[in-house]
Amino acid sequence: MPQTKIRVLFVNDNHCIMDHKGLYFLGSSFHLFLKGFICTRPVLSTPCVVKSNLESTEHIIDGVTVWIRTGYGTAADFYYALPRMLLHGIFDLWRHVGRADVVFIAFPACFGFLSYSIARLLHKPICAYIVGDVYEVVDRSRRYPGLQGALARIAARWEWSVTCYVARRVPTFALGRSLQSKLLSSGVKAIPAMTSLIKRIDVRPPRIQEQLAHVRLGTVCRLSLEKGIQNLFHAVSRLLTRGIDVSCVVAGAGPLLNDLIRLARELGISERVVLNGAVPHSEIDRFLTSEVDVFVLPSLSEGVPKVVLEAMAAGIPIVATAVGGIPEMLGESGERGWLVPAGDVSALADAIESCVKDTDERVKRCEEAHKYVIDHTLEAEAGRIEAVILGLIAKD
Repeated sequence: MPQTKIRVLFVNDNHCIMDHKGLYFLGSSFHLFLKGFICTRPVLSTPCVVKSNLESTEHIIDGVTVWIRTGYGTAADFYYALPRMLLHGIFDLWRHVGRADVVFIAFPACFGFLSYSIARLLHKPICAYIVGDVYEVVDRSRRYPGLQGALARIAARWEWSVTCYVARRVPTFALGRSLQSKLLSSGVKAIPAMTSLIKRIDVRPPRIQEQLAHVRLGTVCRLSLEKGIQNLFHAVSRLLTRGIDVSCVVAGAGPLLNDLIRLARELGISERVVLNGAVPHSEIDRFLTSEVDVFVLPSLSEGVPKVVLEAMAAGIPIVATAVGGIPEMLGESGERGWLVPAGDVSALADAIESCVKDTDERVKRCEEAHKYVIDHTLEAEAGRIEAVILGLIAKD
């Protein structure tokens, strides 16, 4: 008889959507990461805003088993929806936790502490995965003014306290080393991890080009203020005045589209800039390998952007701002790419120029990036987490 795989319930707060196109995730890829688990059977618990008979049942989304629970919409709606969520979800959550062999909770999550408490009562092994401090998100956001902002900050502080309380008691992973360091200051020893979607078979060797005559800069991001695309456009303008033949293609959609079109016109670079619109995740590799010579990420703020790993896997050089988890990925001294201060257009243009002109340095940094991405593929990252999960079962 074949041995039954260990059932792991992953509690996550990335909402799925139900509409005329069916049931799917928009802008979230955590469920795809679960495909890397080969020794366990993952089941993802995720909210859906649409109230229907979908709730309390399991479905398959992109080949992953998903349990739909009651959703709440935006973060600001959470506390209004909490009584309804508890009423509809607590008994189902108890049932699903009871069926699991291990409970894996991604924080922040609205049912995170409740999942932890139920798992404790049912004597289930537990892991935690902390992806960020929600207080930092709320504090930076302009979406929560006045009293609403004050209440959101209080709630976010409480969420962080609860997260640390759980993390001190169970094996915990942290998204990147900077978050790992922050947790350590709160008394939490966490293992650094990331939810890479890069398969080992898709990692290409560094692209060796002796000279870059016409340079195609490219990026993949949401068209919003914090992504810094306006600074990239200014850098393109400066490079052109220096006699460097560059163009720029941006894959992404968002609220700044019309502003960026206007800025390109004002800078006189409309003929050099292409705004491609959003690119499906399945097309990012093709976009990077066929349309981009140098990947540029000029963000003003970031978490641990997976697209940097995508660019490494495509074998192209990377120029990015030293924000969030990017220095960890490119090396604090830029061993695997070029790092520049956020918002510094001159430094951004200088780094792109250096990347274009210095072939030896470009090849060396691409080779180091290749080694890094090999160690952070889907198989490698999922394998590290799965090893801890299997270890919990062995001890249980």
